[in-house]
Amino acid sequence: MNKDVNALCTLSKLISPAINDQKRLRDLILSNDICWNDIIDCANQNMLIPALYDALHQHDLLKLIEEKLIVEYLFTVYELNRVRSEAILVQTQKICHLFSQINVTPVLLKGVAVLGEGYYHTIGARVMIDIDILVPENDIIKCIELLESKGGYRPVDSKKVWTKASWETGHHHYRRIYHEDGVAPLELHRRPTESAFFSNTILMKHLRPSKTIENAYIIEPTFEVYHSFLHSEISHQYHKDYILELRNLHHAVVVATVCEKEMDWDLLTQEIERHKLSSMWSDYIYMLRELFEQELPDKMLGTKRHFKMILYFIEKNDTKKSRYLLYAIFLKDILSYKSLKKRYNFKSKLVYPLVLIYYLISRLLKFGFLKEGRKTLADFFVRMMDAKRYGGTPTVFLDT
Repeated sequence: MNKDVNALCTLSKLISPAINDQKRLRDLILSNDICWNDIIDCANQNMLIPALYDALHQHDLLKLIEEKLIVEYLFTVYELNRVRSEAILVQTQKICHLFSQINVTPVLLKGVAVLGEGYYHTIGARVMIDIDILVPENDIIKCIELLESKGGYRPVDSKKVWTKASWETGHHHYRRIYHEDGVAPLELHRRPTESAFFSNTILMKHLRPSKTIENAYIIEPTFEVYHSFLHSEISHQYHKDYILELRNLHHAVVVATVCEKEMDWDLLTQEIERHKLSSMWSDYIYMLRELFEQELPDKMLGTKRHFKMILYFIEKNDTKKSRYLLYAIFLKDILSYKSLKKRYNFKSKLVYPLVLIYYLISRLLKFGFLKEGRKTLADFFVRMMDAKRYGGTPTVFLDT
């Protein structure tokens, strides 16, 4: 097995809340196949060092690691994240108290919701990038004005011009804002995701009050897993790009395991089928079972084809064949009828060949003849290959 694939699979087993066989985990750590440098690298790339430390500490397995520097590193990163997470929850409570002044009860999303509810074994186990909060769309401007006038928040990207345009064209959250004394930026949402598959109407039917944050709701476990799926596979397009985001999958499996008795898989299946997402969902579910050994209803499981392709890109990351396959998948997507129709909004399929020719010529002029364009294109594919190897969004974006 390739070292990157081996590290991915080993890390997944070590941090899985669904695996509680200490003898099995002990044997895994003591096996000759384990390479801590590769596991640490994989955990770093996926922001899972705190989760790894927490799992090893929980199962009393840290003492089996011979290299004490590794243990010290894991503890240091975990402890820094624990302190930061505690501060984030305090910051979140202040925001919710502020909103109570205008009779708005927000919905906590993603990391801040699950940490506040205690789904993770400890508060330091999950890394949070920012604070995601949803408020009613009719109140969002009022909330932003309150945060900026009385809360001391300022835009992170005040010099960027994309904000107004993207907001007016329907982006699901406002630009990031920050507090000079806060530890994390805030993203204020008007919808849970960029996709139309999780409307505010459906969301409001599956909320409950937060146990730890006053004047706040959280999403019920069943739809928290659904939200996690939509966020990575559709909003970030990881399914289309054959990218595995291990932190997102770990988030979903933590919620599904800890809230096992509350999970309504039949209701979730109905919602998936209603939006015709069964194939994508079954691929997602397959990864949860294959990586974390999460018990799931057999009827929901898909095939290994999609997961096998993801592992192929991880294993063959540096080969010409994998790069050519990436180019082919990329071109197939951007040149498709659906993609070009979304870009140019033409009405008839008869126009598609002409639009395709126009698009090819314009892209050739932009990325083929200009040195800067060729460099941008090359950088994009390098980052895309890195994303396929380690998970996550490419750090260089391409205006195709």
